[in-house]
Amino acid sequence: MKSFTSERTPLFVIPFDDGHGIRLVGELDLSTVRVLVAALDTLPVGVLDLAELSFMDASGLHALEQYAGALNGSAPLVLEHVSQPIRRLFEITGAEHDPDIQLRSGGDG
Repeated sequence: MKSFTSERTPLFVIPFDDGHGIRLVGELDLSTVRVLVAALDTLPVGVLDLAELSFMDASGLHALEQYAGALNGSAPLVLEHVSQPIRRLFEITGAEHDPDIQLRSGGDG
């Protein structure tokens, strides 16, 4: 499986073995969002594991919303292991109500 990384900034995008999701490790911000976008353009993604994502700014949120919207309602983009600070970003911006994105904390199923 191909991994997507940023040489200058700390973001790793690691595909799941089954090919249906990716794990984000590091920080998702204006300087790393292109790494995520490249991965989403290449891989069929339905699930993102955010357990090891330590930071996300509005540019990362926007990229996720754009991708989820491009799924055209076929299924929601599932974000697993969403930390409280990242969940707060969704709350502050109102993105938690986006029907194309499903947020899951550690024990959610």
